[in-house]
Amino acid sequence: MKIDSFDTNSWCFCLYNEAEKIANKYNLLNLKNEDVAKYEDAEFYIKERITQYKINVLCPQFYDKSVKMKILGHHYTKLINREIIESQGLKINSWDNYSESMKKTLENYNVSKSDIQKALFCLEKWYKQKYADVDGTNGGHINFTTYEDEWFKEQYCKIIGGELAEELRTSCPPIYDLLRDNGTAYRLDFLVTVDDMDDPEAMSHAMLVSILSKIIWDKDIPPECSRIIKHNIHPEDISIIPI
Repeated sequence: MKIDSFDTNSWCFCLYNEAEKIANKYNLLNLKNEDVAKYEDAEFYIKERITQYKINVLCPQFYDKSVKMKILGHHYTKLINREIIESQGLKINSWDNYSESMKKTLENYNVSKSDIQKALFCLEKWYKQKYADVDGTNGGHINFTTYEDEWFKEQYCKIIGGELAEELRTSCPPIYDLLRDNGTAYRLDFLVTVDDMDDPEAMSHAMLVSILSKIIWDKDIPPECSRIIKHNIHPEDISIIPI
């Protein structure tokens, strides 16, 4: 679905009645005099009132509806140019995808084959350390946030290749400098179904806090959540924003 034809608040409208029931059941409107300025404030007061907070058990109707909703996700990255996303979309960061992209990037900047091999050797070692999970498999996801934040821009857009490429600072300084000093920072926006996320319960929780913030304090506070998905995003489903 194209983002420009999607109402980013549609999930809020669809879930509003269920959130109102929760607010009434737990007398959450009594919190309206509390000082709330941001997501963390709202979450603190709501969790204090609703003890043993586990949304899929405590609010099953809200949870069951929320996981079917689409929400806007933001992925931050630094690239040579936007044509990569326009032609290929956003791919999961498996080692095959990551190494192929890095190799093409370095070739584009006329880095020698021996230096590319050295950089990829170092990157593969760090990749396996960073992404190896308990069952021994590696990588294969896309990270995103549900809100815009300067921290994410600084964290993921400093260098082509992202956090992993930071490891080249000491092992391959010239390549590190090349990747840091070139490219353009982008925010890639796309729609994600909550049930496709790694932790739909956490996202449902954030959505409930967001809607209750409107009901209780009349504040438009977006759901703050950082999650991952494990499938590629097609080019036509991505909005590319230089930042």
